[in-house]
This record gives sequence, structure tokens and C-alpha cells, in this order.
Amino acid sequence: MNVAILGTEQTSQVLANIIEQHYNLWLKQKLGENLNIVAFVNGGGQNNTPNINNVAVLNPVQFALLYHKKVIDKIIFPREVYNGQSQMLSHLQMLNVSIDDVYIAGRLDENINVYNLDSRRTLISFINLLMILE
Repeated sequence: MNVAILGTEQTSQVLANIIEQHYNLWLKQKLGENLNIVAFVNGGGQNNTPNINNVAVLNPVQFALLYHKKVIDKIIFPREVYNGQSQMLSHLQMLNVSIDDVYIAGRLDENINVYNLDSRRTLISFINLLMILE
């Protein structure tokens, strides 16, 4: 499954490393598949970094185009990247990205979990978190 990660900050890059080095081992055993990180998604401002470790940096519109072409399947929001999450979620929904395909990662450590935002408990917690942060 091809995924993008929200943000280009160090936290987003750490999440990518944890997914590649730890989470994918568990995922492969449980589901027989991996998460292939094919892009980072920035906030849509000027993109001064075309890639991070040979992984493309996209703006939300570029992400949505590749999502609708089925090149990218999901986007993962790092829990620790609070700035702009609610705006990005709204922006992605305006670009017809399904909330079913928006995930939030658990705290950054080797035992990371990635949750679908559409699960009621996770979505409510995520929305409440965003409301507190705004």
C-alpha cells in the first residue's frame, strides 16, 4: 500500500523511519503487506524541498491528484504534528479525499500504531484534540 505522510518536519521523517524499520515488520506478519512511503505532503505553501531522502514532497493538490489516480492510497498524520492538521483535513475533504483514507499515527516509538480516522473512537479523539489545539 502506498502512503503519504503529512509534514516535512523532523517528526514526519522520524515517523517514516519507524514505519519502515519497525511497523512494517509487524504489518507484514499480521496482514502480509507493507506501507510504502511514496510522498510527504506539506501545507501547500511554497515548496523549497522537492524531496526528502528521495521521497517526493507534494502540496495537497498534487497529493489529491495522485490519490484519485490510485498512485497513493492513504495519508498518515503524525500525532505530534499539530500545526495545521484540522486545516489539512478540511482541505483534503474539499479535494474529495475520503476520510476513510486519512490515518493518524500513535505516539512515536517502536510500537507505533496507525489508526484510521474513520473509526468512531479515534475520530472523536482526533477532532477533540484539534479543537483543543486551535
